[in-house]
Amino acid sequence: MLRCIPTCDHPTVAFACAELTRHWDLLRPVWQGADPILRVGPGLEGLPPVTDPERDDAIAISLGGEGGGVVTGTNPRSVLIAAYRLLHELGFWFVRPGPEGTLLRYNGKTAVQVSEAASYRHRGFCIEGAVSFENVLELIDWLPKGGFNTYFTQFLTPYEFFKTWYAHDNNPLLAGTEPVPTVEEVDRFTYAPLQEELRKRDLIFQAAGHGWTTAAIGIDGLGWDEAEEPGERYRGWLAQIDGRRALFNARPLNTNLCYSNPEVREALTEEVMAFLRRHPQVDTIHFWLADDSNNTCECEACQKAVPSAFYVDMLNLLDEKLTRAGLKTRVVFLAYLDLLWPPEGRTLKNPDRFVFMFAPITRSYSAPLPTDAPAKSLPPFVRNHLTMPADVGENIAFLRAWQACAPCDSFIYEYHYMWDQFKDVSDYANARVLWQDVRNLRQLGLNGYISCQQTRVFWPCGFGMHVLGQTLWNRETDFEAMAGAYFEALFASRAGRVRAMMQAARRFHPECLRGERPIRDAAVAADYAAQRADSLRDSAWCAQQAHGAQGVEAALWQALVYWCEFCAAYAHCLEAWARGLEDEREIRLAGLRQVVRIGEPAHQEMLDVYWFLKTLDRTVLPVL
Repeated sequence: MLRCIPTCDHPTVAFACAELTRHWDLLRPVWQGADPILRVGPGLEGLPPVTDPERDDAIAISLGGEGGGVVTGTNPRSVLIAAYRLLHELGFWFVRPGPEGTLLRYNGKTAVQVSEAASYRHRGFCIEGAVSFENVLELIDWLPKGGFNTYFTQFLTPYEFFKTWYAHDNNPLLAGTEPVPTVEEVDRFTYAPLQEELRKRDLIFQAAGHGWTTAAIGIDGLGWDEAEEPGERYRGWLAQIDGRRALFNARPLNTNLCYSNPEVREALTEEVMAFLRRHPQVDTIHFWLADDSNNTCECEACQKAVPSAFYVDMLNLLDEKLTRAGLKTRVVFLAYLDLLWPPEGRTLKNPDRFVFMFAPITRSYSAPLPTDAPAKSLPPFVRNHLTMPADVGENIAFLRAWQACAPCDSFIYEYHYMWDQFKDVSDYANARVLWQDVRNLRQLGLNGYISCQQTRVFWPCGFGMHVLGQTLWNRETDFEAMAGAYFEALFASRAGRVRAMMQAARRFHPECLRGERPIRDAAVAADYAAQRADSLRDSAWCAQQAHGAQGVEAALWQALVYWCEFCAAYAHCLEAWARGLEDEREIRLAGLRQVVRIGEPAHQEMLDVYWFLKTLDRTVLPVL
């Protein structure tokens, strides 16, 4: 029987001991070693050095040696990560969130020696997509199992994401089956149950981002909905565009303000201070502006500087207020859309307060970010007539320009699994680009990655999320070795065929779905036809494997059946576009919609049907 001896009374250390004991009960029937005794706690022997033990994660594990075993980390969170790492070394695979997400493949080991520091400080997820309360709590439970340390709720109250799921937008088969929560219920969940689960695991809580600009003018920024104009008190605070001050396209969240106005800067920073007084448990606050481009103020005062210059003025003002209040809260600021153009003549007065976030939302995922891209000059800032960079080299030029004027801690905020998994549906080629991007972060001068992505994105088998967690922890991880071990653990002797299915899905031609290549091509059409035929055959084969399987293994095979059915319907649909079969398009499209909608209840935690159909309609079909 396993015996854990906690070396301190921190609740996360107690939770790590409980998790080790709980999983050991599953391992005990096949365990081949002596009953271990483990000292569990932070700061024990064997740890590699780190820059900041509170923020940097490192672990050390010793099992099977003299004098008993050790599970330790640089902080309580790292101790929990070390506990899960020990379990993984013995054969536990944390495939996805939820009760059916853990697979045991005991490998016969009775000794484990690990001493590692994470390659990157920032390793986390941002809430996105259509989610249930259970989806979020299960993801938080999974995060340290995958080596992650951060969760970011985005928005002052992340109502949009829960509303979208419970309203069952885009899936009429589920409409009306559940009550839609109120804003107050989501707010209570975010700062109570969700917070309790984060604290239990000592995970870093990042909050807000969207919503400051709306709050300052008296409007709740809960999503991207249209709204009525604010009252006269705030009308003069709105950005002036074409001589008029009004909400941008009637959407408050997309509306910038008149940032040259000192009253506006004061109001925005006061909103942040008021929020932190209400929610002192927030570790890191995101301070963002409007969520759209080419919508900055054209008044005479604002035209004297680029928007990012006034942005830095507000960041310095916020730092002064936080310092006076004695708060150590860190502030994330971003280079995003119009703010990609760096400030002119402005610098951060206290860089230690801030974390720079590079958000290349308009980049392509056809190739990884380069580390050796030739130097490029930035295009001029032409107010409200900007073209956002798609080329990865252009994006790096903006990054370098910001780094030159804002030397501070930093991470990339990326979107590999926000929309692109619906264009590169295998979760294999996309995972390879993700792997290379994460490996390249150090050369790019970035200290981590926060993933702005769907929460329900572990389809068909969670490989991409495994790649993200493993590579953020160890950037030297080899892709082929990682893929081989993962598919063998999940699918045993059938791993080769499953992996080949993932690789063959390149025939979806994601470059066509991204609008980078015309789809009307006979060879492309032939690939879609072949993909459909293979997917139908693979679906029947996966169904055979699912027959008689139990537990997690059964769930894995059933998910693959659903994925193959989806691939067959999707390829059939895209073939109509590739061949120019206009009379067939709507018929096949209706068939695709029906396949994903029918399968959603059984695989809810793996595929976000709302966002797949939204992406299909808004960004895929229009470019075909």
